[in-house]
Amino acid sequence: MAGSDVKTTRVTATGAASIGRCRLMQVVVTTAGSGTPELKLTDGTDSGATKLHVDLQAAETDTISVPAQGILFETDINVHTIDDITSVVFFTV
Repeated sequence: MAGSDVKTTRVTATGAASIGRCRLMQVVVTTAGSGTPELKLTDGTDSGATKLHVDLQAAETDTISVPAQGILFETDINVHTIDDITSVVFFTV
């Protein structure tokens, strides 16, 4: 992937991230001060294949780095679940 431009997209709600086909390289998640933060990403729509599903701790900023060539989203990154999360930033190529 040498020479690829990394793009960032910030989301705060469920739905399509409007990035299109991409490889997810890293995610930065800022969680709310309380609750049980959960992030679930699917390919394209809510019924698409689950590509990433994580439970997080409250009141933290977490960085999730994806090894190798990242996670391929063939259609788009769809934010299926964003419970008790303030914001999510995707780093994609």
